[in-house]
Amino acid sequence: FRFGVKPETDGYLYVISRNNLDKAQLAYPKPNQVDNSVKKNIETAFPPDDGKFVFNKNSPSEMWAYFVVVASREDELAKRIRTALG
Repeated sequence: FRFGVKPETDGYLYVISRNNLDKAQLAYPKPNQVDNSVKKNIETAFPPDDGKFVFNKNSPSEMWAYFVVVASREDELAKRIRTALG
């Protein structure tokens, strides 16, 4: 699947996925992705470059996605997300 984000402020997007077994992981950005910036009032498709998020048949039956936009990569929440899930 793909999704679009149109934030109300410039910032940096983090997508956290969690399954019904309470396993959480950082779905976006991936470790090799340098730019996860988003611009105010500009819709951006994710993942970029015609990619897509895929669930395989062995995936848990339920998945949740959390979308977080922070003002700075140095924001405390961004640091905690990268430390815990990156």
